[in-house]
Amino acid sequence: MSSAITTVRSPHLFTREYLVASFVARRSLLDILVEDLHGGGHQHHLLIGAPGAGKTTLLLRLGVAIDQDKKLAQTALPLRFPEEQYNVARPSDFWMNCLQALEDTLAGRGEHDNERRIASAIASIRDLDEEDRSRAALAVLTESAMPAGR
Repeated sequence: MSSAITTVRSPHLFTREYLVASFVARRSLLDILVEDLHGGGHQHHLLIGAPGAGKTTLLLRLGVAIDQDKKLAQTALPLRFPEEQYNVARPSDFWMNCLQALEDTLAGRGEHDNERRIASAIASIRDLDEEDRSRAALAVLTESAMPAGR
């Protein structure tokens, strides 16, 4: 009787180096997305595929491409979210998750003044009612993106 070895593929656990070195199957799609960002990134893209098709890996690799490209790093800021977001039931939940991801990204980039500003904003709007929290969280995201042209 043979035994099967099961591996769990969790691209969030890959090192940046491994992600770059092992990314081959969707290279042409990555190039299209990077080219679109260089052109201003005004086109929305929807990735659809079966579980395990590489959607998450593609987006993580796109984040690395943005971070490694000096021009794109000035105009785009990749936000990384957990694989599943079961806590999103209302628009304000989504915007608050975006703020949390922005705070994490800024911390990773060493932008500690901006990180503290976002953390303070999160704390100040967390207990607002749904409509006010949604509006305030989106406003903080917009205010954070506009000065940098992101």
